[in-house]
Amino acid sequence: GETLACGTGACAVFATLSKILPRQDLGNPNEINLEFTGGKLFLSHNEQDHVILRGPATFVFEGYI
Repeated sequence: GETLACGTGACAVFATLSKILPRQDLGNPNEINLEFTGGKLFLSHNEQDHVILRGPATFVFEGYI
């Protein structure tokens, strides 16, 4: 089913948009905000062009094997 937010997917979207669109087309050239059911995630690049993900983290599952 649907997850509340997907950090991996958010990073993939940001990385793809960054390569396809000029940074000025993303609004703020240094950061974008993606809104999910579980809240907002903030993505940016650092000096080495690595994707940085920030946002809330919430414990939603516990399991045992």
